[in-house]
Amino acid sequence: MIRTLPLLLGALLAFPAAAEKLPAAEFEKALKDSIRDVNSRLPRMLDNDIRWEKVSGGNRRLRYHYTLVNYDAAQVDAALLKKRQAPRELASSCSPNMALYIENDVTLSYEYRGRDGREVMTITVTPAMCRQARR
Repeated sequence: MIRTLPLLLGALLAFPAAAEKLPAAEFEKALKDSIRDVNSRLPRMLDNDIRWEKVSGGNRRLRYHYTLVNYDAAQVDAALLKKRQAPRELASSCSPNMALYIENDVTLSYEYRGRDGREVMTITVTPAMCRQARR
């Protein structure tokens, strides 16, 4: 079975440390610059099963694209994978190093595909989910 994947997203996306609401145009430019920077270091293997392919985004959205390199989509129990990954993705997405994204209303998505290119699942974390988790 596929091992769970802890993600430290903010470590690769270069933003100021302070979590403040930025003007929309300034934030979108910083987001696109960060995406370009991260993508210059991808793809890369995160463990024996998962390859991080790329990051895409814009318009207050950020999507992480992963491939399960040892499995076709039909071989993966998507419900089990989601059950195991969703709490970790939520915790990583809502961590203090991601506060700038939350403050600027960015929705994060994590797309998993099989080695055959077919989608296995997508996990979405919204700023509202992070605010709720803090309570």
